[in-house]
Amino acid sequence: MTSSPYTFISDKILESLTWADEQATAEWCSENIIISGEVSGRTGYLSFDKYPWSKEILDDWDRDNLEEYAMWASTQVAKTTGQFCCIVKPLVTDPCAILFAMASDKMVSDFVSEKFDPFVAGIAALKDKMTVKQEEDKSRLKNATKIVPGGRVSFVGNTPINRRGKTVKYVFIDEAALYEYSNIEEFKSRTKSFEGLGRKIFIVSSPMYHLDPIITEYENAY
Repeated sequence: MTSSPYTFISDKILESLTWADEQATAEWCSENIIISGEVSGRTGYLSFDKYPWSKEILDDWDRDNLEEYAMWASTQVAKTTGQFCCIVKPLVTDPCAILFAMASDKMVSDFVSEKFDPFVAGIAALKDKMTVKQEEDKSRLKNATKIVPGGRVSFVGNTPINRRGKTVKYVFIDEAALYEYSNIEEFKSRTKSFEGLGRKIFIVSSPMYHLDPIITEYENAY
């Protein structure tokens, strides 16, 4: 049976729409992230040998049915590395809008320059195509946005305008113990358009008291 030109074109369209098996986040990060002395005393390609719980975080993050991940953590458990891994891989492989919320706008500048920028510097696939945009909200508070073709990650403080901004696919809420519970819900609502379409919410904190928001989020995560 002879194929028509239309059949050939249809096959090519279907081929272009076929998804390849997605590489696990932990595997991708171990192959693409080089850690410098600015980030850790252990330099070279990112390894989970000494921090196996970090790989468990990433494996959970990759679950198709996971929309909200709540991490009830103590300090110094490589939680920031886990968060960054979950941010940088989609910026390279599936660019989208990502939000990283911090308890105060005053934390943003130092956090980005001292932690995120050195981490990204070890990712060849990302650092050369990332640009920076400084934004100001109506309260004159500066937020840092890192832009790649087709996507971005914005580091913002916990202000009303940031809680009610544009739609994003992923939201990271850091140090949730320092937020009002209603503030957390507002940040989460920015992913509403992606509900059932791959949205993910990552909430992390060290509990400070028995009614701490992270405890509630941990018990309700799904």
